[in-house]
Amino acid sequence: MLKWLTNAISWLRHREARQDIERVIQGDSTRLDLSYRFLSTLPPEIAQLQNLSALYLSDNQLSMLPPEITQLQNLTRLELSDNQLSTLPPEIIKLQHLTDLDLGRNQLSTLPSEITKLPNLTELDLSGNQLSTLPPEIIKLQKLTRLNLRDNQLSTLPPEIAKLSNLTELDLNGNPLTDFPPEIVEQGTEAILEYLREQTEDGTPEWISKLLVVGEGGVGKTSLLRALRHEDFNPQENTTHGIEIRQLPLPHPKWTGVTMQLNTWDFGGQEIYHATHQFFLSNRSLFLLVWNARHGFEQGRLYYWLDTIQAKAPESPVLIVATHIDQRDADMPLGELRRKYPQILAHYEVSSSTSLGIETLRQAMIDVAANLPLMGEKWPTAWRNAAYAIRDCQEHYITPAAMYEMITAHRVRNEHATILAQWLHDLGDILYFQNDPDLNDIVILQPQWVTQYISKVLTSEEVIQRLGVFTRQHMKALWSDIDAAIQDHFLRLMEKFDLSYRILENRDQALEEF
Repeated sequence: MLKWLTNAISWLRHREARQDIERVIQGDSTRLDLSYRFLSTLPPEIAQLQNLSALYLSDNQLSMLPPEITQLQNLTRLELSDNQLSTLPPEIIKLQHLTDLDLGRNQLSTLPSEITKLPNLTELDLSGNQLSTLPPEIIKLQKLTRLNLRDNQLSTLPPEIAKLSNLTELDLNGNPLTDFPPEIVEQGTEAILEYLREQTEDGTPEWISKLLVVGEGGVGKTSLLRALRHEDFNPQENTTHGIEIRQLPLPHPKWTGVTMQLNTWDFGGQEIYHATHQFFLSNRSLFLLVWNARHGFEQGRLYYWLDTIQAKAPESPVLIVATHIDQRDADMPLGELRRKYPQILAHYEVSSSTSLGIETLRQAMIDVAANLPLMGEKWPTAWRNAAYAIRDCQEHYITPAAMYEMITAHRVRNEHATILAQWLHDLGDILYFQNDPDLNDIVILQPQWVTQYISKVLTSEEVIQRLGVFTRQHMKALWSDIDAAIQDHFLRLMEKFDLSYRILENRDQALEEF
């Protein structure tokens, strides 16, 4: 009974459609609206409407279009939204006069190549589909003024889309544009298009990112890095004080001939330096959290380090590495840790002295590094030149105004200067908290330099004897070789990262955190 009723309704709908088609034929109309008819197919009589210029088929149940529709070669507007289309007939390229095509809310997973052969399109709606990519051939739609890509699955866009010179309206909302810097996405469509234009004109991939190696003192962080660089093991390796920055070259896992560079930050593990590490824990980095299997999981203080990473760099991947496994098994609650800290990708066991497990870890790092947000990012020539100028600057610090003047002098657009500054911070080239009104008055060009001066306070015998009371007199004595502005900046930096607290009764004194 239900099937009969369904068939009857379908027959009635098609009858109504045929009647509408007949009225158009008799009245010589150029417009036909068959929306909201629950049509699963189209009456073949539609091919008779040779003069039709606008056809509305929205809100039906069409899973395919009959080839007959392509005989309507005078069509300029075709609305097919809210159907079940997963493709288009190849013959649609015959609709060469088509200027407005609406395919919103269908089931397209790829853009049918036939669409790019409709040179007169000015408006194209592809919203609410399942598109994950767009073909470079979209550049052929040079007359396009409006392109709606809202609510798809696009993670990137072909640079060619920026060459659509007549495009004035582009809707990208509701797409996971993960292949674009978030700062660009936040600025909106025009910023994305401008970024793509710069990449198309002269963009060059930069295969560089930041690797931070953290953990307690004596766990073998420096020896691990030496092993990863294929350097000889040194049983008399000196203890790292502060930070040591070097490079670790790695081959790209997919691109032959491409060498990735990780700027390795080897942090001294002595507890006195732990407080200053957090200045440099930035997102878009890879972390190696190292612990000594010989001393045990608890002594490695993994929870402390993971809490710190999660607080300061919540989007960065973490590889946990147990060293000295030639002396003891690496027993740790990995499942519990991964549930609490989803940044943890895996746990590796190595011996730097025998190279056991080193190549396995190295390969894992290669795979993770290749997917870091800034790895392989295309830098426009202007951006690269500005970055080199800042890296070559011999000053310890400058003002933001001076830095931005240097950046824009290399023809970087004003709206992109802050993005470049953030990238340089994330890569460790500078220390600049541009979104913090208490700290954004100074740009540190030599990040390690900060640790040297903060450590003078943390290790000061006089401050220790006064139970952590740090006065302005102490500050002037310990930091006598830097001017008052940077002294005040360092003091605010210590306060911001909870290394000291201003005493309310006396604003010229601070309590140092031991």
